[in-house]
Amino acid sequence: MNTIYNKNIDSIISYFDVPKTCTSCLGLELEHFPVYGDESPAPYSGEHGVLEVLNGLKPYFEDLYYVDGALLGMYNDEYSISLEPSAQFEISVTPKTTVREIEKIYSGFQNLVAPILKKNGLRLETLGYRPKGSVYDLELIPKKRYEYMDRYFKTSGTCGINMMRGTASTQVSIDFVNEWDFVRKYRFAYLIMPAIKLICDNTPVFEDKKNDTPLKRTYIWRNTDKARCEAPAGVFEKGFGFASYAEYLMNVPLIFIMENGTAKYVGDQTAAQLFENKLLTKEDIEHITSMVFPDVRLKRYIEIRGADSLPIELALGYTALIKALFYSCGTIESYLDEYKIHYSHILAAENSLMKNGKNGKIYGVPADEFIKSLFACAKNNISGGELHYIETLEEFYNSGNEGK
Repeated sequence: MNTIYNKNIDSIISYFDVPKTCTSCLGLELEHFPVYGDESPAPYSGEHGVLEVLNGLKPYFEDLYYVDGALLGMYNDEYSISLEPSAQFEISVTPKTTVREIEKIYSGFQNLVAPILKKNGLRLETLGYRPKGSVYDLELIPKKRYEYMDRYFKTSGTCGINMMRGTASTQVSIDFVNEWDFVRKYRFAYLIMPAIKLICDNTPVFEDKKNDTPLKRTYIWRNTDKARCEAPAGVFEKGFGFASYAEYLMNVPLIFIMENGTAKYVGDQTAAQLFENKLLTKEDIEHITSMVFPDVRLKRYIEIRGADSLPIELALGYTALIKALFYSCGTIESYLDEYKIHYSHILAAENSLMKNGKNGKIYGVPADEFIKSLFACAKNNISGGELHYIETLEEFYNSGNEGK
C-alpha cells in the first residue's frame, strides 16, 4: 500500500476530527436568482448586472473577494455573499444556535441590498430553477473553477449545464461532536432526504415551461455526474466513518486543482493519482471536500443539500425543522432503528416521489404519512419560540407545493 496515500487518508481524517467550539449550531446558505421585473435573468456583467449590485455593496464590507481582478463576493462577521456559476446570488449566514438569530442577520442583509437591487431594476427570486429563460443563453461568471466544471460536465452526464446555470438551493449545516456523532447524523440526513426534497419542492418552471414533475432538481443532479453526486459507498454499512469518506474523496475525479492560487484543469484524474507522491495540505483537503456534490456533504460540519431554494420564511422553517430533528434527544436513533435501509432504498423512495409526488411511498410508507409524522416529531421537539417557523413550512407543504 502506498505510504503517502495512507498519510493523505490520515490527514483528511484529522481534518474532520477536530474539537468543535459549537456543537449545536446551524448554518444557512440560501441561493437566489437575480432577475429583472419580467423575471428574465440578470447576467454578471453589463449595465444593471449582478456586478453592479456587488459594487453597490462594496462600501459596507471590509473583506472583498476577487478572482483575477473580478469582484465575486464579500463577507463580514455575520454572513458572506458569493456567486454560483451563472451569478446565482448566495448568502451564507455564520452558524448560530437559534433560528431567530439567522432571521435577524438575513433581514439586515435584505435591508442593505434592497435599495441597490431597486436602483438596478432587480430582485432576488428563490426557486429551485430559473423562472425564465434558457440556461443555454446564460454566461458563466469569470471564474476558472466554473469554466473547468462546465467543460467536464458536458461529458459526465446530460444535465450539467442545467445544474450549473439553472438551479438554486437551500442548504443547512449542522455540527457533529465526534466520528460516532457524524455517522448517526449523516445516515439520518440521508434517511429523511426523500422527505426533505418533497417538503421543499419549489420548482414550478423548467426551461420556460410549466413543470409538473416533483423533485425536478433531483433529476438534474442525478444526471450531472454520478461519481460525485451519489452518496459515498457503504453509508449504512458497518464500519462507515471518516476513513470511508476520505477514501471516497480521494477517488472521485477532481476536475481541477489549485496551484499557486491558479486553477489547473485535470479532468478525470483523482486526488489519489494527482497526490500519489505528494502530501495533502489543508488547502488541498478543503478543495477536495468542495469538489463532491452528494445530498449530504462532509466538511468540518455536515451540509444537508437536498432542498430547493425557498423564500426566506420557508428557509427559516426548514432550518428549524433540521434543528428540531437533529438536535433533539432520541429522534435520530428512533428513525435509524425503525428504518433499516440501504442507499438503494433512498433512490427507490425518490423514484416513487418523482413519479407520484405525495402519493408515492417512502420505505413502504405513504409519503404523506411519513412526512406528517416527521413534522409532528419536529414540532414536539422544538421550543415554543421557534415553533411558528416549522408551522409555516408545514403549511407550504400541505398547500400542495410540489411542482408549482
